[in-house]
Amino acid sequence: MALWDVPLLALPGSRLEFDYGEPLDCAALSPLDAVGALASTQTGFMPPRCPDYQFPEPLSALASLCQSASTLYSQEDAQEFRKWVEAENDALAHRAGTLVSLIQSAISLPLPEQELLMVPLIYLNHMWRQGSPVLEAASGPSVMPPCFDVLLTALSESSGILPRFNQLIMTMRAWQVDGLSDGDRVSYRELADLNRIRPYFWLNGVNQSELNFYRAFFAVESFGIPIYGWGALALECAAADDAELGAFALRCVHDTLRNVYFCVRHLVPKVDPVEFRKIQLTGGWVNDDLNGAASGYQLPFMLMLDSLFQVDYSHPGAASARANGLRFVPGRWKEFFRSIHDHTPGLRSWVQQRQHTELTEAYQSCVDMYTVHRTLHRYTAGQTLRGATTTGRAFVSSERNYRDFMSETGALVRDTEAVGLSEQEERRH
Repeated sequence: MALWDVPLLALPGSRLEFDYGEPLDCAALSPLDAVGALASTQTGFMPPRCPDYQFPEPLSALASLCQSASTLYSQEDAQEFRKWVEAENDALAHRAGTLVSLIQSAISLPLPEQELLMVPLIYLNHMWRQGSPVLEAASGPSVMPPCFDVLLTALSESSGILPRFNQLIMTMRAWQVDGLSDGDRVSYRELADLNRIRPYFWLNGVNQSELNFYRAFFAVESFGIPIYGWGALALECAAADDAELGAFALRCVHDTLRNVYFCVRHLVPKVDPVEFRKIQLTGGWVNDDLNGAASGYQLPFMLMLDSLFQVDYSHPGAASARANGLRFVPGRWKEFFRSIHDHTPGLRSWVQQRQHTELTEAYQSCVDMYTVHRTLHRYTAGQTLRGATTTGRAFVSSERNYRDFMSETGALVRDTEAVGLSEQEERRH
């Protein structure tokens, strides 16, 4: 798997500490200033440090409890698993004294720590609801034993973060790097060394298939880190009508996308469909007042590409799935990606008007690579998810699930291809 070395563009300013917070008027900022407030040079939209799941008493055992829960959950005995969780709830109640004091110990933490504390509780909540990864998919509401339930509810209300599993929790917040400790500063090179990456929490016990699944999604963001700076710079070049620098920026976007493509192509076929179904059953939450699931539509890398190239979602099902996934994306991030999408001039119109050979070739190579990437995802994900549940929706049957997915992603491939320049336009250049 030969990967291209993509340089990092140093982002200006200082990144905000908490991703969920007061609105940020990204449209009033330059693209580079806006991305510099939300992402960092070395880690993009991922945290600048390894997630630190060390909490004060009586919360100190929650991370290790979640790790142990996954091991027991993977033994596929719902009765024994829930019995164990209830015993752990009683032990926490004994340490905490009262539910009021337990809640106070959680919501008195700084907001970034409250967000992290929610992560193991959300994993535990999904395992509790499903009971066993080989049962029929759980449906409807579910409530954990009282200590865990009040903690998760209070933290959600305090932080404004929805208490359901999603791609940001899994990919952006729940990872470890071999050789680094919780809280250590991390670099792009370390995040792109996939052999050192493993999930902090597991959905179905420690197994190679889930590790490959995890690394495939993680690679999208870790190898995708350079795209935020270079994509923002490309838009600034459009505003300044700097075709040479714009072409260079777009070549860096292309090379970043190429690296992501090859990583995903290498890892996804290694995911066992049987194990994938177990992961999806646990990670999905449907037929309740608040549904949720992990979706690629939630990843900043995909949101950046769609915004940068102004991809239009023509299929109602794909548009609905994307809207469902976006509920879990921080408001500040959504404002940023809207500002990228709405930037004037847009890349395509600038490239068409500029008639600069290198710029045109760089732009079209990005669109071609993005189209190939989405075609790969359509095929590999379609084969893997056949018979499973995905994107947080309920399906009549596994075959209907598969057909709908292929229809939606087929349209999305065409939508992506459509933002390229026509052959006639390219010949004019």
